[in-house]
Amino acid sequence: MCGIFSYFGPRQNVEELVIKGLKNLEYRGYDSWGIAYRSANGIHVEKKVGKIGERELPKHPVMTGLPLNIALGHSRWATHGGVTEINAHPHMTEDKEVVLVHNGIVENFFELKEELMKNGVKFRSETDTEVIVHLIKLYLHEGFEEAVKKALKRIKGRFAIVVLTKSENKLIAARVGSPLIVGINNGGDSCHGPLYNEYFIASDIPAFLEHTKQVMYLDDNQMVTIDQNGTHFYDLTTDKRIEKRIVTIDWNLQSAEKGDFEHFMIKEIMEQKDTIRRALNQDTGKIMELAQAIENSYGTFLVGCGTAGKVCMVAEYLFAHIAKRHMNVSFGSEFNHYKNFITDRSLMIAVSQSGETADTLEAIQVAKSKGAKVASIVNVETSTMARMSDYVIPVKAGPEKAVASTKATTSQIAIMTLLAYALEKRLNEGEQLLIYTASRINDMLNPRFETYINSVAERIYNCESMYIIGKDMNYPIAL
Repeated sequence: MCGIFSYFGPRQNVEELVIKGLKNLEYRGYDSWGIAYRSANGIHVEKKVGKIGERELPKHPVMTGLPLNIALGHSRWATHGGVTEINAHPHMTEDKEVVLVHNGIVENFFELKEELMKNGVKFRSETDTEVIVHLIKLYLHEGFEEAVKKALKRIKGRFAIVVLTKSENKLIAARVGSPLIVGINNGGDSCHGPLYNEYFIASDIPAFLEHTKQVMYLDDNQMVTIDQNGTHFYDLTTDKRIEKRIVTIDWNLQSAEKGDFEHFMIKEIMEQKDTIRRALNQDTGKIMELAQAIENSYGTFLVGCGTAGKVCMVAEYLFAHIAKRHMNVSFGSEFNHYKNFITDRSLMIAVSQSGETADTLEAIQVAKSKGAKVASIVNVETSTMARMSDYVIPVKAGPEKAVASTKATTSQIAIMTLLAYALEKRLNEGEQLLIYTASRINDMLNPRFETYINSVAERIYNCESMYIIGKDMNYPIAL
């Protein structure tokens, strides 16, 4: 997982803009970071090892001197290649003709690299990303858009890329399996020249939330070109133009910032005073509709990854205890092994905070290929997962930035509890139980409790070994 932030528009202080955008995405990558932007003197690139959070904003912002500016940035979580400055993104050709940032993995990296090296290409990094850069350069004589399309058709694996060239006023982005969102600010910045629309491309909405709430989503196997005439979306499998609608996000900027809290994780733990109640504020008709779908299904599969996978394990106990109903549980990466048991009478319930979890999205594709219905319990209602689903139950937890999930997890468990009671035709009883639980959590999360937790941590943090045990619904939590 890495963070991508890019900009196209009239703003002059693009260096500061990209650094701030990457700081909002630091939870997606801590190893290294880099930025690139066009100026009157060519393309400027800065790359460093370490956290982008440690990079101070420029005291004297650089003004590019261009009427239209293109910039991109990246915060890295290393996969291919060690944590070094040369391996940090952006990656580029030696002449800086092609500059690119990438989130994902190129599975056929070795074969492509060997082929390019035989053609005289010299690689400077250990990353798989550099293969994409040189492939685009290989086809660049056919035009920028065509070069990107041809290069991506040779890539196997998951990716999100954003790429610029030295010679064209265009920004191109594409995705397969890794999230990318386009933000649009109609009006731009008129302080330094003509008034243009401006565009942001990022891995997650909080990166540009202070600038716009208007977004368009890139789906898998789609590409977007941004130029001074606007956005142009393409289907990479057919090369045909496609239309995209603009979606308005209802998150506010304050919910995506730390406020007075020292860390996002502490903030998000404390927000559970409110988030469980918000999770309960559901459309009763939708809860009953999904409960009926579970009742009618011939095999229901609960699927998630990471902490969301543990929520599915908790839900297996909830449905067994409350509704006397067996549920199948699978982590997204393992779901393919169930494909021979999936039919058009099956139901998958996918659980995710972001709605962009690659393994879970692949599991959904397997289920849909067999004709199964799909429901998603997801925090981002406009995410890829939600758009692929027949039923959507929103978590309503607001942005969750900490790597360790907190408020999204307890809200997901609350919704699973509602569904179990709804299946047993006791939804009101489940609602009352959860309202009571939410009030107890509100009482618990106070400064005195935080002091107590700190005192426990002081006693145990030097222990050589620790055993975390749990039984029944506490077993997956112990895991």
